[in-house]
Amino acid sequence: NVYFVLGEAGIVAVAVAVKSWRLLTGVVGAQALLCLPLTLFLMPESPKWLISQGRGDEAKAILLAAARSDGPAAVSAMGQVIYEERDNGGGEGGAASEAEEGSSNISRATSTSGDVSSRAQAGGVSGLFRKPVMALMTVCVCFSWLTVGAVYYGINNIAGDLPGSLYSNALLSALVEFPGTILGNILVDIPALGRKLSTVGLFTLAGGACVVAAFVGGEVRTMVAYVGKLGISAAFCAVYVYSTELFATPSRNAGLGLGSQMARVGSGAATGLVTAISVDYAMIIFAGLSALAAVGVQLVLVETYGSPLPETVEEVLAKRRKDRQGGRSTAHGGVSDEATLLARPP
Repeated sequence: NVYFVLGEAGIVAVAVAVKSWRLLTGVVGAQALLCLPLTLFLMPESPKWLISQGRGDEAKAILLAAARSDGPAAVSAMGQVIYEERDNGGGEGGAASEAEEGSSNISRATSTSGDVSSRAQAGGVSGLFRKPVMALMTVCVCFSWLTVGAVYYGINNIAGDLPGSLYSNALLSALVEFPGTILGNILVDIPALGRKLSTVGLFTLAGGACVVAAFVGGEVRTMVAYVGKLGISAAFCAVYVYSTELFATPSRNAGLGLGSQMARVGSGAATGLVTAISVDYAMIIFAGLSALAAVGVQLVLVETYGSPLPETVEEVLAKRRKDRQGGRSTAHGGVSDEATLLARPP
């Protein structure tokens, strides 16, 4: 997110020098060409995808390379497996033993491609809607993503209608995301707030700022709009973390991808909205979206802070029932990730 902000601020600097919007679009688009060699030659394939395709040996090679670069700290990232490659036959016996054990565990994990593939087939987008409660949670997550996309880009697009210079407004609108990003990442990790209350609070902050901005003018509107941008930037971070923890493993990538796509729908709709109606009405609509998203998160979604990532839809539903009863799943010391799934024993 921080680098995203740097890119956004960089576009403003380029726009100051390149006045033609057509040329500016070409210059910005040309930067994407720089990513091609990075993607083709430096970025490895997803180990999880390789295993789902029956290419376990390639997945093992990538995991081993990652562990070699990280050293012993790779234990938590590799599903609580500590290993270290023997350096030309040297090193202590304990390190060699750990290396052999880690390599053995990864070999077992990467040989279970059939099990992972069958679970992947039971997931995907269809797994998000197989149960009515799961479908309701998915719709709520998608609406939250749509809201952050609409409000975020909606506030961006009204920079030209705010008092002051277009360039200075756009630059300040980008820079205010720095504290927003930090705020979002801090709040979601506060135990007393967790993911749910953090997300609800940030949507409320963004919506409240949009309401105030709709009824004031001058520099006050500009400052309040920046507060709204800060709030929705923080909400973007919170929703991103929250979404990955709500879905079962077979459908987690699909859920995050579907939500992200809804954010693109929201951003596109906001762009058309601010050109079709006045800023006042647009801000009221953004406030309404934020309020609905906050209510939906509070009423529909469950708290996930400190809980293991669910492996099945049944675990998701059980967690929701427990949440409705006022309980919370047992916390654990780490956050599960793709490597945890890969390291599960057959």
